[in-house]
Amino acid sequence: MNAPGFVEQIENSGVGEWLRSSVLAMPWVNAIHVLCVTLVFGTILVVDLRLLGLFDRARAVTRVSDEMLRITWAAFIGAVVTGALFFAANATTYWFNLAFRFKMLAILAAGVNMLVFRRRGLEPGCTDAARGAGRRRAVDPAVGDGAGARPGDRLHQGLRSPRSRGHRLRLQLRRAAPQW
Repeated sequence: MNAPGFVEQIENSGVGEWLRSSVLAMPWVNAIHVLCVTLVFGTILVVDLRLLGLFDRARAVTRVSDEMLRITWAAFIGAVVTGALFFAANATTYWFNLAFRFKMLAILAAGVNMLVFRRRGLEPGCTDAARGAGRRRAVDPAVGDGAGARPGDRLHQGLRSPRSRGHRLRLQLRRAAPQW
């Protein structure tokens, strides 16, 4: 079975030839790729731990998320670029590898997921500074008690009173979380 012409062109390109012939290129590309992938997973873990209340409770979830998102995107782009370099070195081999195809689908889904959830945080007509201010107060107890939630917000329903289900869940998570 032959690979499509564009795959062979990628492998025979100058970048592919350079990566295969250079003694130092592939280890450096590999190291940078591993660091970028680690940063992607690490920054996502930091946000997830903050959402669970297990990490950095003094800062708002939205602040932690906004800070980590920049790093996550930069690392994601770095992982895609270095991964493309790996592909260029052995394009025909990777093209027929089923695990590689599943990996590409997973990466595409992760990128689309990041874009969709980032776009959902933007409200029409809002400036970047005012983006989602009501939602931030509604979601994060460190920013406020829900007073900023608007009646039309999906998040508003669970924050009407301090006895709401969301409030009880946050209290349970705080009690269950280890104190360090």
